[in-house]
Amino acid sequence: MKKFSQLILSLVLLAGNDFAVANEKDKIVIGDQRVVGISHRHGVYCGGALVAPRIVYTAAHCVARQPKADFNSSTFGVPITSGLIPNSIEDTYVTLPGIEVLNNTSQKVKVIAQFASPEYKDSCQVRKCHPSTYDFAVLILETAIPTTGFRIASRSEVSNWVDNQIEVFGIGYGWRKWQGTQDKPGMYFATLRSIPNKVQDFSDLNDPNNPYMHIQGKCASVAMPCAGVISGSPLWVEKGGESIYIGAASAVSGPFAKIEPTSLLWTDPFWSANAQVEYYTAQAFPEVIAQANKFLADQIALETANKKATTKKGSLKTTITCIKNKQTQKVTGTNPKCPVGYKKK
Repeated sequence: MKKFSQLILSLVLLAGNDFAVANEKDKIVIGDQRVVGISHRHGVYCGGALVAPRIVYTAAHCVARQPKADFNSSTFGVPITSGLIPNSIEDTYVTLPGIEVLNNTSQKVKVIAQFASPEYKDSCQVRKCHPSTYDFAVLILETAIPTTGFRIASRSEVSNWVDNQIEVFGIGYGWRKWQGTQDKPGMYFATLRSIPNKVQDFSDLNDPNNPYMHIQGKCASVAMPCAGVISGSPLWVEKGGESIYIGAASAVSGPFAKIEPTSLLWTDPFWSANAQVEYYTAQAFPEVIAQANKFLADQIALETANKKATTKKGSLKTTITCIKNKQTQKVTGTNPKCPVGYKKK
């Protein structure tokens, strides 16, 4: 296919075909603490990183926008409201890290709030078709999921890694072959590349003051290009034994799982070797992260105050008077009851 628009910038996932052979650049990583799944009513439709016990980083187009009153309505172009998720919006959940998921898994925690940039735009909503702009979000969980937590890469680190085209890795719940399943997390490898290396000039997608907001990864495996990637998939780098979070997958281009194995895209001399994933880096969204962190701090303070109030209320002692014929007896306690044969006066 000659036209870039024909290559289908997917907001879903990228994977290999039935004829591809997996290698060390493509493996299942069940139990990996660096990835979680994001779901509504059915299975997992996005991925994310549990960077703290109640904080998940993902793509903005993965957040809750679907109204419960009409699950079939389109959310395209619907603005993302940052903050507490209203009851009118479909419930969103995060699975436990790295588990093998099935439809309607019970191993999940509800998302109570979400935060994204007010500049976010859906794919193809501006100028011409391309990945969604400012496509990064933070989710706040109702209860904590145990984790040691992860730090995010700084702007200087990201710029250095992109300039040197280092190898990084992503982990996702995407399909790994044509008509495959999305129940196991997989690891894939890619080489970072800067925006000028793209086929078309998408510089308008970046904040000019932060040129490393929007980056891409060229898949390291040609046989199984970025197998398993899904929207929101976390991108990582390993340095000195530390896993450092870079960003969330926004879109892909080149052959991927929704394209049948007989498609010419698989044998196209350029795209069969240049399948790539678009990412938005967390370091580019300090305001979004700060807003989410403040909400969580306030939420924890409120929960703590409510717990203390409940405990105090439950510990208050009261006294009642009980009578039996001409006999009177007073009973004191947190939940006083009259002895057998006595009635409360």
